Amino acid sequence: MKIAIVDDQKKDREELTETLIPYLHTLDFETELCEYESAEAFLADFEKDEFDICFMDIYLKGMDGMTAARFIARKDPNCFIIFLTTSPDYMAEGYDVRAWRYIVKPLHKDAVRKILEPCIEQVVLSRRYLHVKSDRQELDIPYSKIYYIITSCRNTIIHLNDIQITVSSRTSFSELTEPLLKDYRFFCCNRGILVNLSKIKSMDKDTLILMNGEQIPVSRNKIRDTKSAYLQVAFEHI
Repeated sequence: MKIAIVDDQKKDREELTETLIPYLHTLDFETELCEYESAEAFLADFEKDEFDICFMDIYLKGMDGMTAARFIARKDPNCFIIFLTTSPDYMAEGYDVRAWRYIVKPLHKDAVRKILEPCIEQVVLSRRYLHVKSDRQELDIPYSKIYYIITSCRNTIIHLNDIQITVSSRTSFSELTEPLLKDYRFFCCNRGILVNLSKIKSMDKDTLILMNGEQIPVSRNKIRDTKSAYLQVAFEHI
């Protein structure tokens, strides 16, 4: 896991680093911390899938943190942005770049850890892959790319944003979805339909409207449970 700290104040960078290191050492995977004193310096190193988390100060000399965050969001939406700020003025704009959270300076260790723990959990979730066979090819599909899975005419079909993958008939719907059901983002909203709750834009009575515009029917006896599961996932990103 690679984490960037972008802050033009050396003291603040050092303070955050000293706060993060003890916690990162408790994780069972390697982590790397990189410090940058400007947005320009960070963006010079930034590549898609290079950084998992970025602590970004909003009030930077030169390019401000919000402008840099917009660039990051366009190039790599899977990079989690945590803003560092002395004022809540920019919080509304943070929704445009899907900022994970805000940390108000001066930093408090407990507050940093409280925000970082669920963020790291999300990074780990984004690295999960579903191994499938399709047309004699073996594929590893990121959980985060799956919108829903449906069984139809003895076929199991995985729906991504604009791609459909038909899985080998040797693999049943229940076998394919078993590992996904261990991930809280996935829920069976109807017989033979497993939906990724994080891909839901809204719910209208007995219909789920996904972010790509597709609509998924919800079984009448699962409306309440589906709504509850969807709201739980949705609130985690507020």
